[in-house]
Amino acid sequence: MPFTPTAVRRGYLLVLAAAVLWGTLGIAARIAYDTSTWDPLVVTWLRSVVAGIVCIAIAAPRLRSGLRTAGPRGTAWMALLGVALIISQLCYLIAIDQININVATLIKRCGTPIVAAAIGVILLKEHLSRRLALIMVGAIIGTWLLLTGTGDGTNTDDLLLVGVLLSVGSAVAIALHTIGSGRIARRYDAMLPLAVGFPVGALVLTPFVLARGVDLTQSATAWFWVIYLGVVPSALAYLLQQRGLRTVSASSATILSLAEPLTTAILAWFVFGELLAPLGIIGGAILVAALIVLATTPADPQHAPIIEPVETG
Repeated sequence: MPFTPTAVRRGYLLVLAAAVLWGTLGIAARIAYDTSTWDPLVVTWLRSVVAGIVCIAIAAPRLRSGLRTAGPRGTAWMALLGVALIISQLCYLIAIDQININVATLIKRCGTPIVAAAIGVILLKEHLSRRLALIMVGAIIGTWLLLTGTGDGTNTDDLLLVGVLLSVGSAVAIALHTIGSGRIARRYDAMLPLAVGFPVGALVLTPFVLARGVDLTQSATAWFWVIYLGVVPSALAYLLQQRGLRTVSASSATILSLAEPLTTAILAWFVFGELLAPLGIIGGAILVAALIVLATTPADPQHAPIIEPVETG
């Protein structure tokens, strides 16, 4: 199905906006950790619970008819997307306990576009243009320089095989989530997959959280930031991504998502005074340039995401 240049660029902006909102996640989570006794697992679970409640509330008027239209197969697909998202988050949280956080982030963020492009070209027979491939390489290089120029550096002595494998697993799960979301983006209302996926993800995490124990008697500040995490970088961000994926391929979307670490770096400087090293500033500039080139690339219908007909019922 052909898309106008305006529609494609609007899709780019929606996915880019989602990435910017994801970039606020680390700062908000850090404040939540500092003002509570919660660990990353509990915060991730609470974030999913809040996001699930918000998405169900918004989708409520059309939820029953939407699920009926989707049927068991479509609903199961949405549930699997929620599981993929939680697997990605869990793999990453465990990985940063095994290896240097910058290394884990590098593998996760830079690996996602590569995995998405490989799956798209090899399994889905999508076309990866030379221009998009060059943009991807530039964006990955920029991200690598950005994350290795935080001033913390990477410590190869901390590298452990399990941490590397978990980081790769996180990248694969994100790529699969993006591809899967893209393939149903025009079949259903954008909120429906989120109203199914977030609650399922929260249910997957619940046994782990209950086994560890959770204290809900925390400060108002901690609860504010947990609610923020559930509403803004979760429900709202993934809604923007879901709508953007209607006209943007998974490969392009994963490249645009690299704006997340750039946003995080800028906010860390503004909020916590964490300065980037010169190498990080150069990487940020390269990443911004790659994203601008991608966002201004003329739309080509043959590069549009594979779309299945919209179901009616």
